[in-house]
Amino acid sequence: MKVKPVVVIVPIIFIFVSTANAQWLCREASSTRRGQVITACGVGQSRNLGEARIKSRESAIEEFKRLCQLSSDCTAFDYTVVPKRTECEFKNGNHICFRALDFEISDLKRKSVSLDIEELEREFIHSSKEIQNIQERIEKINQIKKSEQESIAKKNELAELEESLNQKEAKALKLQDLNSSETIKSGGFRYLHQVYRNSFKFSFHFWDSKFTANSENDIMWIAAYEKRPFSWFGVQFYGGFGRGRLSNQKNSDEDVPTMGTSNSTQNFNGPVMYSDIGAALVIYSGWRGTYFKLDFGFVNGRKEYFDVTYNNSGVGVPTKTTNTFSSNYYGGHLGFDTRDDKKGWGIFFELGARKHRDQNSPGFMGGLGINYGF
Repeated sequence: MKVKPVVVIVPIIFIFVSTANAQWLCREASSTRRGQVITACGVGQSRNLGEARIKSRESAIEEFKRLCQLSSDCTAFDYTVVPKRTECEFKNGNHICFRALDFEISDLKRKSVSLDIEELEREFIHSSKEIQNIQERIEKINQIKKSEQESIAKKNELAELEESLNQKEAKALKLQDLNSSETIKSGGFRYLHQVYRNSFKFSFHFWDSKFTANSENDIMWIAAYEKRPFSWFGVQFYGGFGRGRLSNQKNSDEDVPTMGTSNSTQNFNGPVMYSDIGAALVIYSGWRGTYFKLDFGFVNGRKEYFDVTYNNSGVGVPTKTTNTFSSNYYGGHLGFDTRDDKKGWGIFFELGARKHRDQNSPGFMGGLGINYGF
């Protein structure tokens, strides 16, 4: 049975058109997007082939950045680079290179990525040297290729080097972008050199401590120093003082009423004051400045009492009694720092609970303070 000509011609035409579109994509358009993949095109021109390749690569990167800034589902997410087709031609004494790069937008947000700027610089310098070395070898092999003694082995080596160059350039362009001042300034990624390693913190706290009575609530002032051996972990040492707030409380014996019911006795709570020293372990989540803190400490203080016995005329003289107390404690807190771990001034909030030795159940604790990281 004969095959109809149209059945053969149509597939051939389809294959030809598809091949032509793939071959000339970056000669006709600057970029395309398919789902999470942005294909960016760049053009470079120079008398030197290596420079033309570099310029075409940089042009493709700039095209990607321009497109990414226009898309809300791109700017906040990390990406990977997949090198695609590179075509170069020699025209009017210049090498003209067309470069296609695929940028695959991942589901991983930039904020969750921690980067070491010094390590990035070392990797970028190393990759640049490798690229230069591969380009020099390609130039030498291209010269041999033009001669009549070109061998199949050199062709295979050339293909391998071209592939290696594409991979190295893909890595280098990602490192170059991560190292750029524009990317660092935007704060998209979490750069470790921007995270504070030391900090001073001054804060105001409320603590439902019940040290001396069930009605006692405390106001505390605390100063702390923190050292972070790792970006995600800190060790904190702190000290401060607190004052208890009680019902039926008088600040001094002068505030106690000297006139009262005849032949009666009244008792008044006096000031409650104590010092607080301790240490804390801080774990940073890396997400929007949130952290978790475990603290352990010791308090030492005193409480005053005022007793008044009124005579037949209802006149009394207050007497003061002082009791001392001390206790150790432990607690857990969830915190938020407005600086998002970066150096400089910030405000932080903490909510949690503490339990001291003589307390039946943990008491609520909340705090507000300022933080200076450096």
